[in-house]
Amino acid sequence: EPSQKTVCVNINSGAMSYLRRWSKENFAYVIKYLIKKNDVCVALIGSKGDVTYTEDFSQQLPKTDRIVNFCGKLSISQLIGLYSKSKFLITNDSGPMHIAATVGLPTVSFFGPETPYLYRPQGDQHHIFYSDIFCSPCLNIYNSKLADCNENVCLKKISPESVLKVIEEKFL
Repeated sequence: EPSQKTVCVNINSGAMSYLRRWSKENFAYVIKYLIKKNDVCVALIGSKGDVTYTEDFSQQLPKTDRIVNFCGKLSISQLIGLYSKSKFLITNDSGPMHIAATVGLPTVSFFGPETPYLYRPQGDQHHIFYSDIFCSPCLNIYNSKLADCNENVCLKKISPESVLKVIEEKFL
């Protein structure tokens, strides 16, 4: 429906480091809130390697035609086409975030294990969530992006309520 706003959501982070994933529960909280708005549709995205993780995640979501799972189904050019019709992207630090920034799609992104000071999208249309706790960033070129952390407390400190506040103020 033309009056609807499409919001892309990437719950994945790529196989390099699953520590870069904000929790499924937090993503579900945000998506459930967004689809209560009559004019919002959510498009789940990701690569072929993310299909199982995303399908498992989608079981937490209500069954509605306003959530579409495109994970593993889009080429890069199709993803860019989807981005051109979308309002913004909610994402972990990932390749789809960088593609969105390159094509001008505003982003809401989560950093913790890696630093946004080096890897964030540039510009006012992007909002970065970063806890900047003592052990962050733990992934860097000096440790070959391998960390001993199994907790990603840096991302757990980012509440879905704080994310929704920014989305309401800046993006919707």
